[in-house]
Amino acid sequence: MEELKPWWASKAIWTGVIGSLCGVAAAIDVLPDGLTQGDVLTVVLAPGIGGVLFRKTAMGRRQERQARARDRAKRRQLHGAEHRA
Repeated sequence: MEELKPWWASKAIWTGVIGSLCGVAAAIDVLPDGLTQGDVLTVVLAPGIGGVLFRKTAMGRRQERQARARDRAKRRQLHGAEHRA
């Protein structure tokens, strides 16, 4: 089973917090000069969206590695049993 990390270690949480703060700042017109809400969304949300899209691929690779490790362990166990017999 996967260990859960604390909430403050989550990139998704911080992406949401920063995006929300910038949205509020834009709504009350306190963003620094030259910074638009579109710029903030691009910089903050694009990596978050990319992370979500590629997370599935990374999880699939991890499952494949775990399956190969289990197979190797089974082969070693069977190989050891043959030599003892």
